[in-house]
Formats: sequence, C-alpha cells, structure tokens
Amino acid sequence: MARNFTDQSHPRQPGFQQQQLLHHLVFAKANPESHFLPHLISPLSSPYHCAVDTQLQKCGSAVLSGVWFKKPKSHKELPPTSLKDVPKQQRRSKEADRILCILCAGDRYVVVDCGGGTVDLTVHQIRLPEGHLKELYKASGGPYGSLGIDFEFEKLLCKIFGQDFIDQFKIKRPAAWVDLMIAFESRKRAAAPDRTNPLNINLPFSFIDYYKKFRGHSVEHALRKSNVDFVKWSSQGMLRMSPDAMNSLFKPTIDHIIQHLSELFEKPEVSDIKFLFLVGGFAESPLLQQAVQNMLQGRSRIIIPHDVGLTILKGAVLFGLDPSVIKVRRSPLTYGVGVLNRFVEGKHPPEKLLVKDGTRWCTDVFDTFIAADQSVALGEMVKRSYTPAKPSQQVIVIHVYCSEKENVGFISEPGVRKCGTLRLDVTGTESTAPRREIQTLMQFGDTEIRAMAVDVSTGRTVKSNLSIDTDLHAANGKRVKALDIFAYALAFFKEQALKELSDQTGGDFDNNDVRWVITVPAIWKMPAKQFMREAAYKSALVSRENPEQLIIALEPEAASIYCRKLRLHQMVDLCTQTTQNGFSPTDNVGSGMTQGTSHQH
Repeated sequence: MARNFTDQSHPRQPGFQQQQLLHHLVFAKANPESHFLPHLISPLSSPYHCAVDTQLQKCGSAVLSGVWFKKPKSHKELPPTSLKDVPKQQRRSKEADRILCILCAGDRYVVVDCGGGTVDLTVHQIRLPEGHLKELYKASGGPYGSLGIDFEFEKLLCKIFGQDFIDQFKIKRPAAWVDLMIAFESRKRAAAPDRTNPLNINLPFSFIDYYKKFRGHSVEHALRKSNVDFVKWSSQGMLRMSPDAMNSLFKPTIDHIIQHLSELFEKPEVSDIKFLFLVGGFAESPLLQQAVQNMLQGRSRIIIPHDVGLTILKGAVLFGLDPSVIKVRRSPLTYGVGVLNRFVEGKHPPEKLLVKDGTRWCTDVFDTFIAADQSVALGEMVKRSYTPAKPSQQVIVIHVYCSEKENVGFISEPGVRKCGTLRLDVTGTESTAPRREIQTLMQFGDTEIRAMAVDVSTGRTVKSNLSIDTDLHAANGKRVKALDIFAYALAFFKEQALKELSDQTGGDFDNNDVRWVITVPAIWKMPAKQFMREAAYKSALVSRENPEQLIIALEPEAASIYCRKLRLHQMVDLCTQTTQNGFSPTDNVGSGMTQGTSHQH
C-alpha cells in the first residue's frame, strides 16, 4: 500500500519570543511519495528540555521529541529555570499568568488537533489539584486531514487533463509535481469564506511542456475543451481558480471533520463543553474555523493558541517530563486471546466442536482481557492463567486479538484481527505441577499495551510482538520497507538533534542524555505504535535494553497537556474574533494532522 510523507507547517509567529525558536532544519524535497519539508528544534522554558518536530504522514504523523534531564559535561550560562531565580518584576508577571489561566476547576474542554493526515477525537477530564487527565471516551477518528484538499485538487487536474497524463507526469516529472503541489499549497492558505479575488496557481514549465508532448495540444486548449468552467487559463502561465472553486475543494474534508465532531458531541460523555481548542496548521483555515463555529452554534468557546503549530511539540515535551499525567484511559478496542474451552452443549456452536483424545473442546474462543471503551487506570494489569492443551508441549503459542466490538465471543467473528503473538519456549524445562500453568498478563492504561506470558513453574517469560510489515511505493515504482525508511529518518533526526543540543549549550551530549518522545495519532492501533518503536530500535534511537528511554505519546493528548495551561495572552478567542499580540485567527492554513481530544478541568 502506497504511503505518503509530508510536513506540518509552522505558524506565522508575529511577536513570538525569539528564544523559543532556536533553529529550523530544512530537508530536501524528493517527490510526492516521499519528501520531508520543514522541521523544527524548539526549547521550552527549561534549557534541559528540547523537542525535534518531524512529520511522517499520510499513514499518520509522528512528532519526535527529545527531553533530556542530565546537565551537559560543560555548558554556557543559561537563563534561570525556577521562579526563585527570576527577578521580582518578572516574577510578578509569571504569577499573574497563573491567575489568568482560562480554565477553572470542573471545566470541560475539547482539543481538536488539525493538520494533514487524520482526525482523532477523544474525551478527557482533568482532576485537581494535580491536574491529571482521565479519558472519558475512547479515541476515534479517520483520515480527514488537509491532505484531502490536495487529493481533491488532484482529482480536478485529472478531470481537466486526464487521469493517464497526471499519473505519467507524477512518475516522469516528480520534482515538477512537487513544485506544483507547493504552488497549490500557497494558494490553499489564502482560501477564506469572504474572499472575492481569484486565486492563481503557477503551473511549472515542465508541466506545460510535457502535456504538449503527451497530448499534442496546449494546456490552454485542454482548459477550453474541459467542462470545468470555474478554472481559467492566465496568460502568465497560471491556473486561475474562482474563490468558490477553491472553497469547494475544502468541502469534503471539512464535512468529514464536522460530521465526526457532531457525532462526538452527541455522546452522553461529552456534555457541558466550555472550550474547544483548535490546534495544528489546518486549524488556521478560516473555512474550517467557520464550519466549527456553525456546528457548535455558541455551545462552546473556540480557542486557538498563538503557537498553534507547536502545540503538540510542546505538549510532547511536557508529557516526557511526566508520563503519568494521564491517569485513566478508555480502551479503544476489545483485547483478548484465542483459547480452547471445554465444549458446552447449547452454549457453543456445533461447528466449533473439536474432539481430541476423547475430550470435547470448543475452538476459537475469544477470552476477553478488556472491553472497548472500558476505563483502565495507568499501569492496570489483567492476568489470566492457562494450561497447554498437551502436557508435553515444548512451545506455547498465544495469539492476541482485538476488535472494535465491545462483546466478542470467537476470534473468527467479523472485525476480529490478530494484533500480536506470545511464543513461549519451554524446551528443556520440567514442571513439578501435574499441569503446567502459563500466566498471560496484559498491562493497560498507557499509550502502549504490554503483553507477557510467564511459565509459573520455571519463571521463564516472553513479551509480545505487536508489529506490522509495510512496504512503501516510491515515485519510480520501487517498493521499499517502511521500517527501513522510518529508521533512516529517525537516525537522521537523532544525529541532528544531538548536534543542535551541543551547539546551543556548548556542551557534549550523547544519546543517553535524552529521553525521546514520538507522538502518533490517537487512532493508531497497537501494531502501528509497535512499528514506530521497532523503527526507533533499528535506528539506535533507543535500545531494547532500555525501552523506557522512548515514550509513545498520542498527539491530541500532547496538545491537551499544553492547552490546559494556556493563559489569556497566549490565545485567540474566535467567539469574540479578537486579535491579540499581532496574531490573526485567519492568517493561514497548514498541512499537518487533524485530531481531537476532549477534557474536563
């Protein structure tokens, strides 16, 4: 299955504090199937926190954040990191910021992380005084990010110039295709409900030349012959789109987002929502903002943080400092294992009957560990005990399954899929018990599920392997292992981050000084999260011997952790359409991910 990579654009930052933007790392664009655009290194208040923002998208974004805690071996004098070190005048300002926080005890709020690949929705509650989070509704979502607008534009080009030409042009002229999509991106940012002027999109000369060779007539001729009246040809070599035409490209994507938000707000768990935070590059789209306002009809205040494009990044750093901030989560899926049970007439279907050595067994039984939407505390462990079907078994294989349904009876039911395997080798061991007991344990409540099998008599253990094997299609048609591409990217980011940390502090850093946080969409399943962890192992970002050095964080959760601490001067309230600190809520459109989280304070 072909995958695509793109970036999460960064916000315009008038008045943005200089020390919060250390350095931009810009990587070369390759082609539309695999290219990396701007990336960012940005510190927070402490000089010992750092984050590297990367976007690896269409299959979902990933923000790679490093949080380090050790002092470098040598370092320059750095700004004060505690309140007592701050001069009294500045201290009063910081204390005032605390008072001006917009959230009060008991407030519920939604965070919608808007970008390029997906939309995630999840409901949380903040508990005081510690400010810990409790998830009230399981994560949900879909591929409704702003890349859908690019897809609509590509469909428009196919309608004008032909699907066969566009497919060939992408293969034969990949760099020109990237230039065309960049030109469209800049015009996409200018779309607004009240715009009256047409939008001009530069066509690369390579597009015009290749089309004439391919079809035998000009681009202008194709536009005249097409049935697309709202796109004209400009003598300056541009496609001229009417504002309504551009807005129509947004409609399918925004409709999906609004439908998903509407369904979320109909849930009984989502009531009395005081604030809705829009974050991410796409959140700056006036079209999306207007659609969300029309949907809410004043039920909640819509807030956009000033550093909307860095919200996930900063939240990921905060999450790296305190991974236990989210105390209770809802299980997005039902998890269990496949087992054999004694066959019970009238309870089990006849087709599941298996007779072996005179014993009647029921096959394919789904033994549930946790049900979908069930609340689980951080670190909560569920344990089951099993015995091998044959006492002489030397290898015990336990398959882990999952389903979106709350009640699952058999692993053969529709929608049930295998997500991991526990393979315990007990060769050369003997059990003193009449029947060997195998304990299967699953730990829930974190962003990753940990599964383990233990041979009680010997203490031998094995952990699960929840991973996926995915190929990527390059623009030249070649297939490459996704794991190799992600590992290569992570290795590159690690090298750049460590170099940047050393350059900025004047000290020497090695990888052991860093705790890494990779943020992923909330709708990612366990195999996808394990895939990112495997890529981190392969890239030597972290080692299998020290897995705690890497934290997998959910993007809307990271955004929520940051948004709950917002002050009045750090945001724009769309309900009042105010502009503060030079920030306009209708500045531009980005192209990151689209996700949502809902919380109560």
